[in-house]
Amino acid sequence: MNESNHLHIFHDEKFTNTIVSQFLASKVPNQSFVLIQEEGINELVYSIKPGHHIRIIKKNSIKYKELLASLPNYSTLFIHYLCDLKLEFIENAPPNTKIIWMCWGQDIHKLIIPKSYLPQTKLLLKKNHKFSEFFWEYTLPLRLLKFPLSRKGRLLKRIDYCCPVIKEDLILINRKLKLNIQYIPFHYGTLENFLGEQLNSSCRGNNILVGNSSSYASNHLDVFKELQKFNLGNRKLIVPLNYGDTEYGKEISEIGYHIFNDRFIAILSFLPIIDYNKMVASCSVAIFNHLRQQALGNILVCLWLGIRVYLNNDSPLYDSLKRKGLIVYSIQEALIIENGLALEKMADDDVAKNKVILLKEFGNVNTVDLTKQIFDYLN
Repeated sequence: MNESNHLHIFHDEKFTNTIVSQFLASKVPNQSFVLIQEEGINELVYSIKPGHHIRIIKKNSIKYKELLASLPNYSTLFIHYLCDLKLEFIENAPPNTKIIWMCWGQDIHKLIIPKSYLPQTKLLLKKNHKFSEFFWEYTLPLRLLKFPLSRKGRLLKRIDYCCPVIKEDLILINRKLKLNIQYIPFHYGTLENFLGEQLNSSCRGNNILVGNSSSYASNHLDVFKELQKFNLGNRKLIVPLNYGDTEYGKEISEIGYHIFNDRFIAILSFLPIIDYNKMVASCSVAIFNHLRQQALGNILVCLWLGIRVYLNNDSPLYDSLKRKGLIVYSIQEALIIENGLALEKMADDDVAKNKVILLKEFGNVNTVDLTKQIFDYLN
């Protein structure tokens, strides 16, 4: 192998097009993009963007076996989201191949995060007999003890570099699992990509956005309990539930309608990004009650639009954004009825400060530069 060839392995996910676009924009040559499809599945859930030249290969097909056999031809292997579907590539990569784990967060969170659910959400988990979800945090010490002996545990030791959404995730991974994976900074998506045609838009309403997806980790019910303490006036609650656990989404919709009546608006079907962002722009406040890193793209959009963003102060993302100098608010400390500005949009001066940081950190120029720099680490 006289030149560097780089192989990217994906699965059928909505972020694939965004990430491929970033790597193509880096103009680094000799990059190959492959989407591995599960056996027995014939159609993609998420369409491939024309011009990306992503090969779709079904697991255990002849082409799949040929791809595994071709791994010695690649100097770098990018694993985009570490799931069981991709472990075989790490197992078959030659010792001199550099392996980069593009960590999205969810691919490791359940192993290392001590808890994800708040009291009201835990009650719902118990009611729905989701005992595997409810008890996983209590079995964490045992799972951490057994993990090094597992297939994934052994293969994590083979990984050279990791590009997490936030550095804090990798610090936690290395500490909890006794690993020494090297950190490479990277941003998943750009501000321009998240906002689309609404880069010049701003907050224009007084509604309240709650969460980003249909997931117990959003802790919706705990947010609802806090919001019941406020006089919401004519404000609507906009709750995106069109991505994730369908059954959970239906139940949250029913509970939300019961509590807030016609003020509750559940988003249950797919919306084009322009329509979704218009709905977000009708809000003055956004509340993301995750205890783990989640919803960064949504948070960046809200901050750019001038929406007052509340995060749980136990989330590593809260600390990460504060360290960058961004103005975000703690649910525990600021989403209280004693705060007269709790449900108001941000002050113009604060919005302007955030925009300077957002453009510098998450704008297209810096994001493409970070993507190019990944390859510098390999030399």
